[in-house]
Amino acid sequence: MKMMETNGRWAHTPLRQWWNFGYALEDIERILRHLPPGLSSAMHRLLDAIHYLSEFSVYRLQLMSRLAGWQSSTGERPVLGDTRGQFDDEEAEWEKEEIFALIGLDFDPSTQKRVNVRANSRAALLWNLRKTELLLRFANFDLPLPYTELDWLRVLILDLQSYFQNVTTHYYRMMVGSGKDARAMMVCVTKFKTFNSLGRISQLKYCIRAVSPALYDEVARNSPQLCPLVMAGDLRSGQELLKSARADSLQTIESLVCSRKGRIMLNRLAEHIEAQVL
Repeated sequence: MKMMETNGRWAHTPLRQWWNFGYALEDIERILRHLPPGLSSAMHRLLDAIHYLSEFSVYRLQLMSRLAGWQSSTGERPVLGDTRGQFDDEEAEWEKEEIFALIGLDFDPSTQKRVNVRANSRAALLWNLRKTELLLRFANFDLPLPYTELDWLRVLILDLQSYFQNVTTHYYRMMVGSGKDARAMMVCVTKFKTFNSLGRISQLKYCIRAVSPALYDEVARNSPQLCPLVMAGDLRSGQELLKSARADSLQTIESLVCSRKGRIMLNRLAEHIEAQVL
């Protein structure tokens, strides 16, 4: 995780799970590097706020444990050796799942470095891969981001807003590939977080299923707070999002910064952070 550790500007605690997920690090780094100043500044203020809230919570729990006479002041730590055996039963059950794509990640709570990853075959199909190839890409931090660059920012912002929630459910567009090779779908993603005794994330589990454009539209209409794209001002229907997937996949943050329309979309994201979060 050299990039995360050396790039201090983006090494905030709440962002570490994204650096350590298994995505291609250069993809994330490229997006963040090309953010316009206003959006970059708003993102840093949001990350700083969550980072300090998280660290203050850890400090408070450490202090409480010391006052209570507990011996440990560092909190629970996972066994960093071979832990795959304890997940064999779970993985066997996951492989029976025919609807939901399932991904599980375990972290060292103190560093937020990933120590284990598992997934079922349905998850591999999201990237059009075999399960063995998916796990290899996870291991090598070589998994393509399943979003457009702009969509990833939108998903990230809503994810950060719900950082302290144990369970979240969001609806958005996932996409693999670009241009004529782009393959998109509307999905429902439920994320389960496990925190250790000091409030640090020790495990994440993702439950992902494809949904119809009509269901996406219904959720966007009745519960817009569950839809990152809607919250960021993208009011296109599910069908419109799928139809525009190829064109959208070719838009990078760098290219958006260079166009008036793109700058408006990025400024809207910054305004959303300022108005809704800060």
